[in-house]
Amino acid sequence: MSPSLRLFVALELPHTIKNALAGYVAPLQQLSRGVRWVKPENVHLTLKFLGDTPNAKLAAMQELLATVCRDFAPLIIEVAGAGVFPNARRPQVLWVGLNEASGQLGKLAQEIDARLHLLGFPRETRPFSPHVTIGRVRDARIDAVVKKMLEHPFSPHEMICSQCTLMQSELHRAGSTYTPVLKFGFGNDKLKDG
Repeated sequence: MSPSLRLFVALELPHTIKNALAGYVAPLQQLSRGVRWVKPENVHLTLKFLGDTPNAKLAAMQELLATVCRDFAPLIIEVAGAGVFPNARRPQVLWVGLNEASGQLGKLAQEIDARLHLLGFPRETRPFSPHVTIGRVRDARIDAVVKKMLEHPFSPHEMICSQCTLMQSELHRAGSTYTPVLKFGFGNDKLKDG
């Protein structure tokens, strides 16, 4: 076993929404080869990217994340819209948005960030902007993709999220693979193996 794992904390999307996103992306893929599209099985909402994490920190992280998640009720989240980071003139990331009316999603991300800082992880410097990355730009000539996305955003789909997941990211030539390490139920202090 490696002495460290490349990790992040995420909310996983149900298969129905992953399939709907795949259907949304399919016609966009035909417009340009200048985007590296995220595989449907890899679509998720990142709450906190941790990077290479020593295995020695895993036990403390498990306890900390279980404690944080126990204090949150399941979240009702709407997946909808479309946009680009940093802006439409210089797009680098193509995304679909997430809305959660109670404000608890943002509080969850802030709490995870603050608690993991106690274990030595750096604080987030940018405000939390909930989104699902659907593609990363590798060639600036994607005007047709951006135009179509902004004119025809992803139609609203609702999901109930009852857990967050500590995910491992493995980088490969063919793209990243994500594997659940542990899952933490909201309102529940039990740990579940990925």
